[in-house]
Amino acid sequence: MNNVKPDLVVVQPVHFDAPGFRQQVRRYRDYFNKVILVWSQHHLKVDISTWMEDIMQEDEITFIPWQVTQSHLSPDWGQRAIHTGLMQVTSSHVLISQQDFLVHNDKLFDIIFEKDFSLISHYGYNGANYLNVNPRFEPDFIYMAMDKLRQTSMDCSADPPLCDYWSHLSDELRLVCPDLKTLEDLGLRSPVDWEHLQGLFIGYRFLQLGMTESIRNPEGFSAYNKSILHLPTHPDCAPWIEKAAHLR
Repeated sequence: MNNVKPDLVVVQPVHFDAPGFRQQVRRYRDYFNKVILVWSQHHLKVDISTWMEDIMQEDEITFIPWQVTQSHLSPDWGQRAIHTGLMQVTSSHVLISQQDFLVHNDKLFDIIFEKDFSLISHYGYNGANYLNVNPRFEPDFIYMAMDKLRQTSMDCSADPPLCDYWSHLSDELRLVCPDLKTLEDLGLRSPVDWEHLQGLFIGYRFLQLGMTESIRNPEGFSAYNKSILHLPTHPDCAPWIEKAAHLR
């Protein structure tokens, strides 16, 4: 059994609020050593990061400015952000997650963190690596031992058109983590215990661009936004969350 609290690494765009994620972090904050939030700049001329840092002040978050990631040599923004976050990890284990991973079972982290497997994740909606046959681990939830991760290239970047994010690294992790388990292996079922919305911020962007037909899982996306309408939200983002809640 691993008795050391893991660190949590999440990448957050500077241009949009995530009230549901903020609520989830506060609810489960005691399960983690450090919560490392890496800001990501997507050049949309909106930056609400200061507002979010203020509202999350009591949650003891380690915020990494988006400018810090620019010193990373990779041309891939996702790799720069994740690698920057991983450089701040001091615990023996890390959970890399995303805002669209929803916890429905309050015992989920108890069940996962009491295990001694070197890697726990799940395979997602686009399971195959584009043209490759090996499924990738979904980056909305990858819990792993840092000593195993350091045996890999730690390169989670995409290599289109052949490979998506985490495809190459998933192959490497399979080699160094023969004891890997999926959430399903632990008896955790979606959507009862957990749920992956398959894209949150891209859903808001599609909504802003009038491309609602491109939103993955529109029913789940709309239901989720309806469930967070009561939460404090940045005033620039609230109208879009309201619109998403009533998506037709």
